[in-house]
Amino acid sequence: MLADNLRILRKNFKLTQQEVADILGVDRSTYTFYESGKSTPSKENIVKLCDIFNVTVGYLFGVEKNCPELKVANRSDHVDESFDGLNEISRNEKFILMAYRSLDGEKKEEFINAVKSFLREN
Repeated sequence: MLADNLRILRKNFKLTQQEVADILGVDRSTYTFYESGKSTPSKENIVKLCDIFNVTVGYLFGVEKNCPELKVANRSDHVDESFDGLNEISRNEKFILMAYRSLDGEKKEEFINAVKSFLREN
């Protein structure tokens, strides 16, 4: 069930296996093993995958049958609720958003500060 759900979620978000692997910080082959059921992600990567795809652990493992709405706007720490242009963003923008989601609180703050610094320089 985990392998199938990972594949379905990745395709729903229009991400490649390489992109998800990059976000998790693993080799593509490692992520491919997750989707094929040959291996199981670490607890840390399970949490990251839930954050990336905005689902619960229960859904990811098939315990919960109904997939929560896959809307970033439901996650107030990621995007303001008035933001409705998610379907119109580019692959690179989606990748950045998914990468941001995979970070812990401190790393998210560092990421935002790096972006702000970059924008001030340009």
